[in-house]
Amino acid sequence: MRFDLYLHRGFSIGDLIYATHVARHRLSSLDDPSAPVIPKATKKPTAKIADPLDIAARYFVYKLYVPGRALTESWQPLSTVGEAAATVHRAVEGGWVTLRDVGQGKNKERYAALTDEGRVLARKTLR
Repeated sequence: MRFDLYLHRGFSIGDLIYATHVARHRLSSLDDPSAPVIPKATKKPTAKIADPLDIAARYFVYKLYVPGRALTESWQPLSTVGEAAATVHRAVEGGWVTLRDVGQGKNKERYAALTDEGRVLARKTLR
């Protein structure tokens, strides 16, 4: 084996010795039927994928979060935020947002504000 070819490519002597050892061990274990056989994992772990509605609800929380704003000024009309009803509902289910209605009849408008849990989520993520 020509080590000088590999040394120019950035491999160290230790890397080459280890690779040679592993290759010899694999070949000898194939020849030796009494060598222990370690089975490969049959099932790959599945990646945890977040629900798109949960992601949209978190972004809704980020939109509502304004650092340094007083709690009395934190109510924002939903008509200006422009989020879907399902997204707002998921944020309320998660305990991140609270809603209130202002006005009566046709002039009723819905406002949203972050809860303490929603502020913590926004602060933690937007650092």
